[in-house]
Amino acid sequence: MKYLKLEQPENTKATGILEAINKAFTEFDLQDYKQKTVGFCSDGASVMMGSRRGVITLMKEEGNADWILSVWCLAHRLELAVKDSFKGTYMDKVIEMLVSIYQFYKCSAKRNKEANDIADLLGEHFLKPEKANGTRWVNHKLKAVTKLLKNWPIIVTQMENYAEDNSNKAEDRARVRGYLIMLKQHKMLRYIAFVKDVLNEVAKISLLFQREDITVYSAVTKLQSAEGTLRQMFDNDGPAVTELQHEIQDNQYRGHTLLNMLAEDCHSLITDRQRIVQSVIDCIAARFDNIVSESIYLACNAFDHKNWPLPNERAALLLYGVEDVRVVYRHFSTVLQNADCDLVNALSQWNDLKIHVANTARYATMHPLLVWQMISQEDSDKGDYKDILKVIHLTSVYPLSNASCERAFSTMKRIKTDWRCNLNVDMMDILMRISVTNVKFNDFNPRPAVRRWWLSGQRQKRPNILPYGHRN
Repeated sequence: MKYLKLEQPENTKATGILEAINKAFTEFDLQDYKQKTVGFCSDGASVMMGSRRGVITLMKEEGNADWILSVWCLAHRLELAVKDSFKGTYMDKVIEMLVSIYQFYKCSAKRNKEANDIADLLGEHFLKPEKANGTRWVNHKLKAVTKLLKNWPIIVTQMENYAEDNSNKAEDRARVRGYLIMLKQHKMLRYIAFVKDVLNEVAKISLLFQREDITVYSAVTKLQSAEGTLRQMFDNDGPAVTELQHEIQDNQYRGHTLLNMLAEDCHSLITDRQRIVQSVIDCIAARFDNIVSESIYLACNAFDHKNWPLPNERAALLLYGVEDVRVVYRHFSTVLQNADCDLVNALSQWNDLKIHVANTARYATMHPLLVWQMISQEDSDKGDYKDILKVIHLTSVYPLSNASCERAFSTMKRIKTDWRCNLNVDMMDILMRISVTNVKFNDFNPRPAVRRWWLSGQRQKRPNILPYGHRN
């Protein structure tokens, strides 16, 4: 994943955005980039992915490149799937409670100090509440729920004190009493734990989708694994709910009396749990349907050597993945032919490559991307697998997630603060490039940059300093 350029479009229409993209590639002498583009990933906005006048559609038309994959970022799709599955359920009240707790402590040093003092008295450690709403990944909601469960006795104790303190405004005390009634509800507490169980599985998918080495087969495998775990919750409580139930004794939870206790086998709880779990599974399946159904994505599974038949099943191994290679080659024939890749040679080399990988023990436990990288380095001089490796490497660069772009936006916010709001685009680009490339200090050689800075200016940048002993 490489940072190319920060470019400011003249307008936010599809034509303006595409013109900015073209300008960025032209600056790096890559005017023909469309003929080499495998896919275009975005966050799903209509201006990007519109089927009639979206950026991707215009790019295909301009470059005569119908093969370009239009990819809706997997990480963003997952966020929408979770949002859809929670909508209209008791989960909305849980998220609302998380937001209220965050707002209660936000920008209030006094309340945070009081919470830390109470934590010291209780022998606990207070964790500052996490923001659970807005454009954030699932992991942020998981952190918010985890911290609320950990802080629950501290928050309840502090709010009880706050509601009884007449020095606080009457409206604030009334609002806090409302928070207390909700926090002490057995149903609310149980659902907070249930949200943690659900998000714990979904967050694993989200974290994978934010990685730069994500592949189609790793994404599908993680989705299938999470679905299996979620289906277990359909009939059984998750670990967080089970632990919560063990800690509740005689309607007491960590020193506080709970309100409106529900039986463990309460029919409404079981029904809600099953409905929400099934909704999460269905929403995720609907959002990621193309990854597990379209041939151009399914073909990528053949390039994960862990899916192959066993080495002793020679006939099955030789037949495996042949049609998948053809599918990928047909779709990207223009790109591969421009790279001097021949289909007949690729299919012949595919058989040789499978036997080589299957008979090499060290490849068995390696990540597929690392396997193909090592073989490419070993084959750079011989060229035994040069055609098939081009096909494999092409599928490895499917743009499945734009989490790196989101991290770049965060970098931009850290650089362009209120105190530096007048940075122009060129300077902003330079500062972002330094930050995003993340070159280690010990690996950085400043001499070329200093030399260029010293000699390139039209006027002298520093006065000449005479050696000691030669001064007047």
